[in-house]
Amino acid sequence: MAFEITSGLLAVGAGADWTVQPAAGVQVIITEFGRKGGTQPSVGITNGTLDFAARVSTDPVRALKIFINNTNYLWMHNTDGAEQKLGYCGVFL
Repeated sequence: MAFEITSGLLAVGAGADWTVQPAAGVQVIITEFGRKGGTQPSVGITNGTLDFAARVSTDPVRALKIFINNTNYLWMHNTDGAEQKLGYCGVFL
């Protein structure tokens, strides 16, 4: 069985958000996300108006899978006071 993967890296400014929105009709499971240095970002989903934090910066690091699509997509918030390098990887469903 072959899987098609997706991933991304971005330097996100202090207090800024980063969203990853698949094309219409595409579904993805985000299998991992993280940062290099700094505090853990808040991570969850958004529909462009409402945000849901599945894990906030003060939560202990734990395995977390997030299913996203064009309507409800990945949202990462840099809670650090400085720019952070954030990243994710996932699999197209």
